[in-house]
Amino acid sequence: MDGSTDVQLILTRALDRESRDVYKVSIVAYDGGSPARSGSVEVKVIVTDANDNGPVFEYSSYEVTVDENIDVGTTVVKVTAFDADDGINAQVINSQYSSSSLMK
Repeated sequence: MDGSTDVQLILTRALDRESRDVYKVSIVAYDGGSPARSGSVEVKVIVTDANDNGPVFEYSSYEVTVDENIDVGTTVVKVTAFDADDGINAQVINSQYSSSSLMK
């Protein structure tokens, strides 16, 4: 110990909120008396989310077969996407692109 009164927590590896979002560290300080006395504090480090994941669909591809006389307005397929991020970064907004004027 160097007698310093300052303590610094320094990262030794990258953080990933999707793996672990909270770290708790206990810090203890001792005085030089006899008997030595101590004080302690708990530091809670909360890892906030970075938008580091893209949406992923439930399945890697979808294929649907429909009869040609299917009613207009019938739902042909429903797809679901998820994002492992948190908060607004996890909100998935779906857009639809069609090569045909028959789909909207």
